Amino acid sequence: FLKMNPLGLIGSGSLLICCERDHCEELMRSIREAGIAVTCIGEVLDKGAGIEAVDLKRGRPAELPRFEVDEIARLFETQPKA
Repeated sequence: FLKMNPLGLIGSGSLLICCERDHCEELMRSIREAGIAVTCIGEVLDKGAGIEAVDLKRGRPAELPRFEVDEIARLFETQPKA
């Protein structure tokens, strides 16, 4: 209906948290206990390692699309002015 790509909504209302690997499970458990959905999406590597997305279902690198405009902003831009 709205023709939005969910990957283009990543920054819309999201929160990115970084923590030491040793604290990850404890932190995620606390967040879930507060009724908030949480997922580990990656790890911080040494400088120069670059960014790589992994398709967790297939266990191999995955391409990420690039969005010049957030999908919600794009939706508002394409709606007729009232």
